[in-house]
Amino acid sequence: MYSNLSIVMVVCYVIIVTMSTITIIHVFKHYKEYGSSFKVILNIAVVFFAGIIYSSLFMFSLFFYLSESINITLWKILTIVMYITLGLALIVYTLLKEIKKLLIIPCMVYSILFGLLIGTLLSPNSVQIDINPSISAPTIIIDLSNINYIYDLSTRVILLIYYAFIATYTCYLTLSVYMNARNKKSGQLFLLILILFAIPQTFFVLHIQFPFQIYRELHFIILSTNFLGVAQLLILKPEMTLSLTNKVYAINIYHKSGILLYSYEFKYEDI
Repeated sequence: MYSNLSIVMVVCYVIIVTMSTITIIHVFKHYKEYGSSFKVILNIAVVFFAGIIYSSLFMFSLFFYLSESINITLWKILTIVMYITLGLALIVYTLLKEIKKLLIIPCMVYSILFGLLIGTLLSPNSVQIDINPSISAPTIIIDLSNINYIYDLSTRVILLIYYAFIATYTCYLTLSVYMNARNKKSGQLFLLILILFAIPQTFFVLHIQFPFQIYRELHFIILSTNFLGVAQLLILKPEMTLSLTNKVYAINIYHKSGILLYSYEFKYEDI
């Protein structure tokens, strides 16, 4: 018999994959509502990496024990996918702020940390598996307390610095979008999204630094509930993916000769 926690994790996984698939199909079919092709690809990529690839690797690494080397490799790939997914999410936030190109310093920091992460993950002891000695491969893990993954000190430090960078830069972008948003209600939604996704990521950081399994499970359970809400938001409010900071300050109509025929200057009030 599977434990209650295992059943909850499976239900959360089904929710994430189902909503991810529905969202990807919807965005693809209604791509014109989401702005440029680049933004459409970015949104689909974030949902695909976070909702399907990451969650599948997470569940497979915990429920199936093939061998020590294979499972550790899967967990290392999961760590890289998580890193890439958060990076793509940062690009989405940057586009919301209407920056024509990504800032050089954040890109350099991201690239340096990514290189350091890949380097440390290539070390044979960067990730170790702690599994019940009575379990032999291959097998299905019924009780998730029988398996855990532990990062070494250098990997923990790099990931901690990375999460601190992600948190700081995301807060800066979110606050910038909120302060310059045409519609303050939309800006407030992005503040709410930031808070919601900060919670599961905080639990995963705690799991990295202090490998208690409860942090790992809370990370995935809360992530599934947050993902459900964000997926619905992405489907029901496609305008949220467009720039919130565009403001039309004036309309000028010119004759083909260059003579100004009409001019109107808008006055903005917070909504």
